[in-house]
Amino acid sequence: MYTQTVTADFRSLAIDQLKESPTNPRRSFDPAKLQELAQSIRAQGILVPIIVRPTATEFFEVVAGARRFRAAQMADLFAVPVRVVGLTDAEALTLQLVENAIREDVHPYEEAMAYRALLEASEPRYDVASLALKTGRSVNHIYGRLRMAELIPEAAEVFQANQITAGHAVLIARLPQEQQYEALEAAFREDWRTREKHAISVRELAQWIRDNLMLSLADAAFDRADAELVPGIGPCVTCSKRTGANAALFDDFPQDDKCLDGQCFRSKLDAHLVREQKNKALVQITRGDCGGSDSGETALPQQHHTEIEPPERRYAEPVGEAHAAPARTAEDERADRAREQERARWEEERLQNRESNRQLLDSVLTRIPPTLTRDDYQMLVFAAIERLEYEDWAALAERHDIKTDDSREPDAAEMALYKKAEEATELQLVRMLIELGLLRSGYSDEKLDPTDPLIRAAARYAKAKRQHAKCAGRKTPSRRNTAKASAKKSIRKGGAV
Repeated sequence: MYTQTVTADFRSLAIDQLKESPTNPRRSFDPAKLQELAQSIRAQGILVPIIVRPTATEFFEVVAGARRFRAAQMADLFAVPVRVVGLTDAEALTLQLVENAIREDVHPYEEAMAYRALLEASEPRYDVASLALKTGRSVNHIYGRLRMAELIPEAAEVFQANQITAGHAVLIARLPQEQQYEALEAAFREDWRTREKHAISVRELAQWIRDNLMLSLADAAFDRADAELVPGIGPCVTCSKRTGANAALFDDFPQDDKCLDGQCFRSKLDAHLVREQKNKALVQITRGDCGGSDSGETALPQQHHTEIEPPERRYAEPVGEAHAAPARTAEDERADRAREQERARWEEERLQNRESNRQLLDSVLTRIPPTLTRDDYQMLVFAAIERLEYEDWAALAERHDIKTDDSREPDAAEMALYKKAEEATELQLVRMLIELGLLRSGYSDEKLDPTDPLIRAAARYAKAKRQHAKCAGRKTPSRRNTAKASAKKSIRKGGAV
């Protein structure tokens, strides 16, 4: 806890006597929300005093209440109510962090930088556990935020611009910096309609990182416990650059230990292959050997290697040329045939799956009942939700008042929308289905074409509304009047009434 070095007092200070704190974690201010706050201050004044501390000059430093201070300036106030408290630099930073941590509108990156500043402060001393206790956050939350402070500048910039979420940021930040560039590029997908890049879902990015950047230690060709394989690096089993070394940060890898340092992994693989070349006569093949290039091709990646038999068991005669192709063995031929059979099996399976799925779709279409039920509409809504893209979720969360967890968005929004669909009535499901179909047009920033589905839907339902109003405006003839009209008609025709 921070301590006050002088007694706090409340007073009113001229606004030009205040200046913002350089250590305030908050760096971004929403102009629209500031305008709303300024309007409220004009009407009601500042209800909660701004916390300030004296400085060596005639100014007072704003410790907590930077938004109120800026809004007061916009409202052209001459003086503001303040609470003057004597605080050290570390105490001021602590108060700022705690005051901002309990607010929902502080950007996670700003929170991360504040946590790191507190951990680096000399007095008072904090660790992650004490920070969690002080702010009321979980240890996992603190670890996740601290990791965000390791973002490369390019990733931090797009994160602060809200082009990626906190979930994306955590996935990228926990990678080594050289891999963060690759992950940041993979986090965006180009919209084929607008040619604009949009962030993919957190779930998709996590899967891409697993498949492309995290190397499985269980599949490593070298001994993970060998401390002498590469001098000065040490064994993998005690390395901090693996998912198993930080269970709080990598809680999505409870069993599978992954290496996060591809350069170190490859250096160990290189050393292992060099050792095996001496012991088992491994042959290094270069791209130049394969293609006959004279451009100084480098060796193939070291993971492309095969253990081969000693030369005396493969060659009838010594090979004179340094780069002569080794003779192929029966084992090589069997391996080639096995790979070819595997490729053929995979292609056949892919074609069978496509044909089976097409037949299943045809079967469903032939069995659709003439009148759809609530279960049918719910099924269609679920299918539409499953195929939503990242840019749709912000609009849906706003429209349906879905509060998302910033570390799991948009996955949390998806679960909330599924739950709403499960509880919806038949009419609500129909409206949700139409809403999902027209959502992209409704949130487009371009002028819609007359053939756009939203324009057509608006025209259709406007016409239906006019027809309904026209029908409702007609007077339905009474039974008595109808009887009189029938009698007159019968008399004119000479019939009996």
